[in-house]
Amino acid sequence: MTQGQSPKPPAAQAADKQPRSRPGAKKTKRTTPRWVTITRRVLVYAGIPMLFLICLYIGLYIGYVKLGEQPAEEIWQWSTWKHVYDLVFADS
Repeated sequence: MTQGQSPKPPAAQAADKQPRSRPGAKKTKRTTPRWVTITRRVLVYAGIPMLFLICLYIGLYIGYVKLGEQPAEEIWQWSTWKHVYDLVFADS
């Protein structure tokens, strides 16, 4: 035999790699309480939109207040964004 080859056939090698349990040992399935599962799902499904809104606000704040040097309270005024829309889509 050359170096690197195993003396066992491939089927026997695959059987050796499977985990062995003790005889008589019961397999226990780890379950999480229902309230933990529900809380996790609520946080994931509500957390992603909240994260999106937080990032949107941070982007508006940086762009309008820091780069544009305008007051922060104008971010929430509809007339501000109507004016920005008119500037972007105005006919030249």
